[in-house]
Amino acid sequence: MLYSSKLKSDYIISSLFFGILLSGLFTSIVKYFLNYNILMTGVLIFLLVFAGLIYFHKPYKPVSKDMLIKPIYIGFPLLTTGIITGSIWAKYAWGGYWSWDPKEVWSLITWIVYLIYIHYNVKGKSVRFLSYLALIGFVSIMITYLGVNFIMPGLHSYASK
Repeated sequence: MLYSSKLKSDYIISSLFFGILLSGLFTSIVKYFLNYNILMTGVLIFLLVFAGLIYFHKPYKPVSKDMLIKPIYIGFPLLTTGIITGSIWAKYAWGGYWSWDPKEVWSLITWIVYLIYIHYNVKGKSVRFLSYLALIGFVSIMITYLGVNFIMPGLHSYASK
């Protein structure tokens, strides 16, 4: 949605976040196969992706609001189910429903962000505002599923040494 906005600031912000996402993906692939310096590789790939997004920008074309809403209406009940079943499993595994582990906290933050999104969608907020909320939700999902495992130690850090 932001990528096809008429405002240049919306387009640059969406290109920045999309560039970060793609550069993270490509950097991990390059690091895995070629074993280059991860920081320099990431910066170089980010600059290439961001420049490509800016260069190949197409003029504004209207986008349907349903394109943003449907995935969130599908994902929110799945996230809710995951939090509920995860806390039931935690009761049997660790003795309590909630232990304030970073993974649990970030999944709750993600759930709250999408709850706010659904609330403002029902209230009829603008597509631009909803796009920014969806972007914040996507970033919190990335932190929940990837960032917490690699940065913050906790009960869910199974792969750490």
